[in-house]
Amino acid sequence: MKQIIFAGLVAAGVALPSALGVPIKYVQVPNPVAVDVTQTGGYSGSVYAGFYVIRVGNPGSEFKSFCLDLYDFSDTSYHDYSKAALKDAPQSVGNSGIAMGTLGAEAVKKLWAMNYQTALSNPATAAALQVAIWEAVNDADVGLNLAGGSFVLNTTGSIRTAAQAMLDAVGSYNGPTPDLFAWVNTTDATHYQDYIGVPDGGATLMLLGMGVCGLAFVSRRCRR
Repeated sequence: MKQIIFAGLVAAGVALPSALGVPIKYVQVPNPVAVDVTQTGGYSGSVYAGFYVIRVGNPGSEFKSFCLDLYDFSDTSYHDYSKAALKDAPQSVGNSGIAMGTLGAEAVKKLWAMNYQTALSNPATAAALQVAIWEAVNDADVGLNLAGGSFVLNTTGSIRTAAQAMLDAVGSYNGPTPDLFAWVNTTDATHYQDYIGVPDGGATLMLLGMGVCGLAFVSRRCRR
């Protein structure tokens, strides 16, 4: 039975030099919403969208974040990660050449700033933000449209409507954005999920939340 990866954006910062390996593992995904997606050159099928909890450091601390790559694995065991620029992620062995680039990174930061805080307490918003993040990672260079491009959301209804509204708001947003970076796994031959960190450990997210008031089953491939 194949299980879903929760590729992830990690709302966490660890005050360690980027050259040092940082142990990171998946913990849980509360209240995920099933959606159907098509990713050119990657994974197509049913996935769960929503935020999930990861642990950065051993024993470390838990943080809530979002999936970044539909293809690679996440795991409940620790794996070593190092820091990379957000634009250079995700880095996948099986799905190469999918780094989001500068446009994708800026779109993800804006989506995060506008929607992250609300998503933590609203499963529907969390699912919509996850879908919007997948779109930004895959298609920022060709237009943020869930109906076409390298990433397509096949599911219709309220999640699709909300996710597209988030994407439509990216172009006009000119508020503050978090200084996100990527945790990348380079020590495992199969390559586990890349995650996104916040250098200040989440304080930026608190400020953005006040000022501005994103998955098939757990722990394996982002599909069942």
